[in-house]
Amino acid sequence: MFVPNEIKEEYQRKRQKALSESEEKKRAVYLLAPRLEEIAEKRRGLLFDMGVKLIKAKDKEAVRFETAKKVAELDMESAAILAQNGITADYFLPQFECMECEDTGFTGDMEKKMCTCLKQRLLSMQYASSCISEKESFENFDLSVFKKAKQRQLMATVKAEMESYCEAFPHNEKTDILLMGNSGLGKTFMLSCVAKRLTDKGFSVLKLTSYNLINTVLKSMRGSEFDFMSPDLLIIDDLGTEPMIPNVTREHLFAVINERQNASKATAIATNLLPEELQEVYGERLFSRIFAPRITSIIMLTGDNVRMVMK
Repeated sequence: MFVPNEIKEEYQRKRQKALSESEEKKRAVYLLAPRLEEIAEKRRGLLFDMGVKLIKAKDKEAVRFETAKKVAELDMESAAILAQNGITADYFLPQFECMECEDTGFTGDMEKKMCTCLKQRLLSMQYASSCISEKESFENFDLSVFKKAKQRQLMATVKAEMESYCEAFPHNEKTDILLMGNSGLGKTFMLSCVAKRLTDKGFSVLKLTSYNLINTVLKSMRGSEFDFMSPDLLIIDDLGTEPMIPNVTREHLFAVINERQNASKATAIATNLLPEELQEVYGERLFSRIFAPRITSIIMLTGDNVRMVMK
């Protein structure tokens, strides 16, 4: 996934801020207890000298052992001074926004991988609708808006199933979700809850309508780079409302869904269309990918429209 310069600079600023604050803390403590600075300098000197000695030493393990012993003694003295002044050992550590990548955007020593925080930052930037609302969560899912007991019980069951899906993610037996039913039954809200829960767990989620997906495809065809394979979960809402452009809509929807399924990447879809309507609109080839019981949890919502209440 392409990382714009402004995002690179944003991460550099965040990292530098954390490092600078750490150094400021260190300088303040050194003023309070000058011996700590002496210990730090002596420690650095020992490690530097060890590197020089190892080049010529016949018994390298002896050099490492002797240095480690002296460093441990200095560390013990430093810890004692910190304790006397009521300072914890991790006080100097930089407080990065993301401790996983230390605000670099990437993890791993030998093989660099894009951190989840950077993936989500890029997805949010590239598509405003992929920002996850704090309000749309399982915790705020109010079953009392469903006035009929049968519909309320159905939604309670679906909510529990979706929470179990999030709990097992990404090792679900069925990677994909298909929510079907008329407008106003809670399909979008339910998928937003899934998006929020998975984002909180550190997974990257891209949530967009099928209309915006096709619009993004058209932009990509004009040279604007976009990678639908990157997010851990791709949510396609309102399937069936997108423009049906010859040689574009069906073909690219198929490509996105098929490639993600082949790569075992999760996709969740919400649609107002019935199975027979899906087959008629998208044809057998795409229908077989959307409506695939082997890898898709297919859930039909029924009942009264509660859209206005849920908003």
